[in-house]
Amino acid sequence: MSQMNIRRHTLGGLAVTAVAVVGALLMARTGFAADPPAFGPTVIGIASMDTIASGVREYKDLINTFENEKKSIDDANAAKQKDLKAIQDNMSILKSDSPDYAKKQDELLKASIGYDAWAKETQLDFDRNRKNKIRNLFNEISDAIAQVAVKDGLNLVITDQRPKIPDNLDGIDAQQLQQLIGARTVLYSDGGRDISQKVIDLMDKAYLNKTAPH
Repeated sequence: MSQMNIRRHTLGGLAVTAVAVVGALLMARTGFAADPPAFGPTVIGIASMDTIASGVREYKDLINTFENEKKSIDDANAAKQKDLKAIQDNMSILKSDSPDYAKKQDELLKASIGYDAWAKETQLDFDRNRKNKIRNLFNEISDAIAQVAVKDGLNLVITDQRPKIPDNLDGIDAQQLQQLIGARTVLYSDGGRDISQKVIDLMDKAYLNKTAPH
């Protein structure tokens, strides 16, 4: 046995001995064994973020909004590329040493620079807006989980994460399989512990009240 292991075993033995000595002294003085510290029962609930996010109306509307915004950007992008191509087509019928060709070349350069700047800024704004809305929705889900937990008398809610393990294992290697198994946060729970639907109902009610015309 190495010195490190010997030290660990020695320390562990001393700790057990110390606890036994303290217990014996308390029992000798009072006639009763020392009771362990009293803690209230831990009431645990589980919630699936995937189930909640895909189930609430707000998330569905958010996805539709993202898709519509993406389509608008794609349409605008196609129109701008069409304009650039039109300039290039006009240049192709001009002589390279003509004044009109030089003007078109300058026009194409400016249009290309403007297009690149627009594309980068638009993508940045789209990504930033999408991330902010997703973060806000996550915060709303967290708040709703807390409300349901307090109402149901829960003092701990854990996330129910269970990545699906494919029936056909030929498409993944052993390491990927271990990662899928290791990513599972809940191995068993009875149905009464899952508060996901209660959270969905609470969020849908709040969302409908917020979006209803006044």
